[in-house]
Amino acid sequence: MSTPSEDFALLIPAANAVEAKLSKELLESHGIPVLLHGMDRDMAELGASGNMEASHPDVYVPVAALKEAVKVLSETWENFDHPSLHAE
Repeated sequence: MSTPSEDFALLIPAANAVEAKLSKELLESHGIPVLLHGMDRDMAELGASGNMEASHPDVYVPVAALKEAVKVLSETWENFDHPSLHAE
């Protein structure tokens, strides 16, 4: 599987589909672009809900927006964690 360009930073690895969608909508509402990237699964016969249940996309944001994205999610989600929150 390929990875996004050097311009994007990993925010949430292997998010469940609901977490990925919620984070995308929340961050985009704050003007932060989001890229969901994961394995392509051919599950058309299961419909959108079946595909969402099986997919666990990584959530990426532009490197320049990573700090703001971490701030938005850590202020909004009670249990959000990111390595940058523990950096000294």
